[in-house]
Amino acid sequence: MSVPLPANFRPWQIKAYSGTTDPQYHLSKFYASMEAAAAPDEVKCRCFLPTLEGSACDWFNRLPKGTIDDWDTLAERFLTHFAANRRQRLPYSHLLNICIHKGEKVRDFIVRWEKEARDVHGADDQALVAMFQAALPRGEVRKELRKNPPPTYQETLARAKFLASEEFDDIPDSEAAPAKRAPADSGEAAKKRKKKKDYTAGPRTPSAGPPPRDENATPSRRLPEGRTWRKPTEPVAVATQARNPEKRHIGRDCEDLDEDEAQGYPVGFIHGGNIGGDSAAQRKKWKHMAFVSKVQQAPVPKLGRREQIQFTEKDLPNTPSPHRDALVVKIEINDAIVHRTLVDTGSSVNIMYEKTFQDLGLDRKYLRPVRTPLSGFTGDSIEAEGFITVPVIVGDGAHKAKLKMEFMVLSINCAHNMILGRPGLEDLECVISPYYLCMKFPTPSGIGVARGDQKLARSCYVRITKKLPRDETLVV
Repeated sequence: MSVPLPANFRPWQIKAYSGTTDPQYHLSKFYASMEAAAAPDEVKCRCFLPTLEGSACDWFNRLPKGTIDDWDTLAERFLTHFAANRRQRLPYSHLLNICIHKGEKVRDFIVRWEKEARDVHGADDQALVAMFQAALPRGEVRKELRKNPPPTYQETLARAKFLASEEFDDIPDSEAAPAKRAPADSGEAAKKRKKKKDYTAGPRTPSAGPPPRDENATPSRRLPEGRTWRKPTEPVAVATQARNPEKRHIGRDCEDLDEDEAQGYPVGFIHGGNIGGDSAAQRKKWKHMAFVSKVQQAPVPKLGRREQIQFTEKDLPNTPSPHRDALVVKIEINDAIVHRTLVDTGSSVNIMYEKTFQDLGLDRKYLRPVRTPLSGFTGDSIEAEGFITVPVIVGDGAHKAKLKMEFMVLSINCAHNMILGRPGLEDLECVISPYYLCMKFPTPSGIGVARGDQKLARSCYVRITKKLPRDETLVV
């Protein structure tokens, strides 16, 4: 502190630090002023005290003599003492929660996104571009950025701002605020609107004719341009009688698809659900269990001897590899054989579509509500009707596995009747082979097998991709 100041030395005037704000911000401003004046470390230590006030000044004066040897030590002690006031930077996953508000213009959303992105850390340009494109609403801006992606994140932001300023912000009706606020409803109408979803009335049945126009419907649920509605086929075409009169076959033939199912809507809802809990706290605890288990892993109980699962040439499908076919199997539920069941290891939940729910004769009173929506790689999300636990039987031969599975019921159309996701596959303890197009699993009587139906899988694929627009993406 006794080092003399250089001749004509005049440090920049900065706002004094009182100990209540971010110390890193004050230290950066002080360091910049000292570097501009080419001040040595000794001068920095001497000039640092005049930039403090209040509790920060008291802290400096209480420092024991002889404990500060250089500027780096002083700066470290300063940051350590006031570390509680440092602004915590959010992880880059915080950007996944940012979405456009109702009535917000795309250009305003881009500015808000850019401001939020400055405060996160741990994300590179590629991750920022991917999250930014996923957060953009459907319209010309997102479509143009995906068609002609700029090489860097900053160029992506600049391009998006230009497109938004050029009246490209084509916000869907569902994401835009209504032009006029509707008048207040009567008390009776308000009660009906606030009434919770009824899980005892059964799934919503499709109307016989064209549905009424809904201005607030999402684009993914609207009928695409150039497509027409027609009356669905008779239920006999869907549930066909097998040789055994006690069991029905649901969706055995791909030709029984309705036109809207055959044309297909985007079905990419493979993430979410209540697999990790139905609240943010439960899902956070579920995530941390993976880290806790590394330190406090319980001893694994000894398992009994099991028959080995092997694949041989007898398991090869009719069309040899490379066949590139999806694994579409059949399972038994409620004395009915459900065909067109897609095995998908990328799905975090088991999915049953509403039409299958109705064909199986299941009662909606057994549905349990779920608050966590499902989402897919396109960023879209959908609310489930609920989830139900049903007994299932899996297996084509003499060895069958009987267990209970939990399915999420979705009110959308799809070429498949159900999706067997990771929960069901794990409970089944199965081994899947895309090459042999089958999956095998242990049963009390031996190794069971569920083989994929190549003919049905390819028929569904051809039907669902027939006359698709170029910009429409499907998961089959």
